[in-house]
Amino acid sequence: MHLQLYTTTNHVLWHKINAVYAAIFLTVSFALVGRIGVFAFPVAMLSGYAGFYAWYNARLSHRAFRLGFLSFEGRAMAPQLLLLAVGLAIILGWCPPPRAPAKGPPPPRRYRLLPPRPLGDQKVDFFSRQKEAAEYIDATTSAALGGKPAAEVVPLQGAS
Repeated sequence: MHLQLYTTTNHVLWHKINAVYAAIFLTVSFALVGRIGVFAFPVAMLSGYAGFYAWYNARLSHRAFRLGFLSFEGRAMAPQLLLLAVGLAIILGWCPPPRAPAKGPPPPRRYRLLPPRPLGDQKVDFFSRQKEAAEYIDATTSAALGGKPAAEVVPLQGAS
């Protein structure tokens, strides 16, 4: 936002500022990628933004338009900061405690799990297990429908 505001003065510095940011980003990325892996990239982004991009652009626009830090940032940032503080206070401190679980037996399941099968030394074949699950579902569905196959009770759409 500050860089866009500063650009209205027709003194365009985007390419230089982005080059400095990119140099910081690349340096930190290459320095940390061997140690922390892919987490080096967000750390490098934060380093580039906090280490140069954010404060330098704010300084440029504050100087060009003779803005005091609190006069501009206070109006632009205060409402969002207040909402963030209230939200964090609600989430971290003022949330009601979780309700105690209901006493009594647990509600019945609406489905049944496949019975476990001993594996031993055999390998699990996904497709045979999938076929077994389909047969189990067909058997329980036909039992729930009074012994009729599901295709007889609910005809497929578009079937004649």
